[in-house]
Amino acid sequence: MLRGAQGVLYGKNSIGGIINVITKQSGNAVEGKINTEFAEHQTYGAKGCVNAPLITNRLYLSLSDNYRKTDGYMTNDHPDEDTYGGYYENSFRTRMNWLPTDMLEMDFNASFYKHSGDHTSTIYGNTNEVVYHSYKDPDDELSKDSLNLSMSINYSFEKAELKIISTYTDAMYDRFSKRLYEGASMIDGGMKLELDTFTQEVRIQSAADNSFKWMAGLFYSNEDIDNKKQFAVYDTHETLGYDKHMNWPTKTYEDTIAAFGEVTLPFGRFNLTTGIRYERTDAAMDYRYEESREDTGALVKDPVTYHTEDDWDVLIPKGVLSWQYSDNCMIYASIAKGYLAGGYNLAEADADYARIDNQTSINYEAGFKTMHFGNRIMLNAAIYYMDIKDIHVLIEGIDTGTFIASNAGAAHSQGIEIESVFNVMKGLDLMASFGIIDGEYDEYLYDKNTDYSGNNLIRTPEYSFNVGISYRHDSGLFARADVCGYGDTYFNPGNTKKQSSYEIYNVKIGYEASSWEVYGYGKNIFDEEYFTNMDVLNTVGAPSTFGIIATLKY
Repeated sequence: MLRGAQGVLYGKNSIGGIINVITKQSGNAVEGKINTEFAEHQTYGAKGCVNAPLITNRLYLSLSDNYRKTDGYMTNDHPDEDTYGGYYENSFRTRMNWLPTDMLEMDFNASFYKHSGDHTSTIYGNTNEVVYHSYKDPDDELSKDSLNLSMSINYSFEKAELKIISTYTDAMYDRFSKRLYEGASMIDGGMKLELDTFTQEVRIQSAADNSFKWMAGLFYSNEDIDNKKQFAVYDTHETLGYDKHMNWPTKTYEDTIAAFGEVTLPFGRFNLTTGIRYERTDAAMDYRYEESREDTGALVKDPVTYHTEDDWDVLIPKGVLSWQYSDNCMIYASIAKGYLAGGYNLAEADADYARIDNQTSINYEAGFKTMHFGNRIMLNAAIYYMDIKDIHVLIEGIDTGTFIASNAGAAHSQGIEIESVFNVMKGLDLMASFGIIDGEYDEYLYDKNTDYSGNNLIRTPEYSFNVGISYRHDSGLFARADVCGYGDTYFNPGNTKKQSSYEIYNVKIGYEASSWEVYGYGKNIFDEEYFTNMDVLNTVGAPSTFGIIATLKY
């Protein structure tokens, strides 16, 4: 994991950091795993995977599937339903790893994902009190389907490596919900959206064993979003004689091209890394707004339509100076530019105000990474400051369940992060991480009568921490406990929606054998009540949940 702006090398909009997930490489032995889970709230899950060689040392196949179903932890006040927030989801993935020569490796991946169920565990109405019930219509539904394909080619020269990475995603989102709570002017609403994304990247870099490291590459992405329908129905029968149906079947298009490079120069125990990226984004929107009668479907006024397009380009530099003070201590300082491309607000009927400007930032960071006492203690720390211009702000639309994007003039974020792992003795480990964040809008004039300058950044806890202890005995006994804590968090720019600080305690106890494992777990064991989102709709965090996991390995 890399914190902070990583846009020079790792694609567009990686402004807050990246997580690199490396899947397990297949071997020449057939191996697999089957995992089952049973938990409260009628929760069931099953996972399975198998890795097998098709041609020894040359061609490998991996298959995996993950199924999960739950009734949800919210009680439904509707007379025909018991709960809501439930869903089922299934994901299937296949991977083929081909090594036709010792210098060439090719990876092919395909995955299919399906989700069907209610919306998240939200409560309607203006309340700051956590309750585990609300009124949801049985017809409420949220479904997601996606196909993801990727191919990577890696060719190793004597002193360099060539990487070619291609990805494609086709996803569909379909949502419908009724708004039946007291005082709501909106009767129901929903959306049906199709997303198509293609990316292509080519990079050449120095071989892993080179002391002088370098990299250069090209990147292209195309993203088309077709909002086939995004509608809301309002109770206007008394004033208009019919209920008003509003629909925004809007399309957006985005193309991004980039060229990037990075070099690392060694100077004794010092390393200077510098990189730069040029990126250009071309975006367009075909906007359409329709207003009709809900009963007959007849339009009551001419649709509002317009086409708008724009482009943004930027140079994104970064520099890192590191000092290998000793074999177990590295000290570093960095400065990098962060960037989020501009775009369009799909809910804006006036083309002059639909444009969202690009967000930029200058990020400063300094810290150290150390190991102590024969690598039994790892201690890392960092301090950072981000100076942000035209920060993107995403808030819920009034009584629609949709989101509205805009720019605030300026903001800053600063903080400290510390993480440590301590191997106390064989099998016993302590882990801790802690972060303090101070983030504010320095300039945010929402409209001529509303100034949010000086308010806290939304969805940014004032602090966060995680402390855990795990023990694994030679006999196979295993135990782990951890606590996660979050400071005060605001969910709207006016800072009137606030989740106070809270802590979540989790435990896991089990037995691990060579061919099977069994665990019992508890999440939020002290039943802490909290919100994960507070705005027009408040999302309730999960209460205490206990379950069992059993695994068979072969």
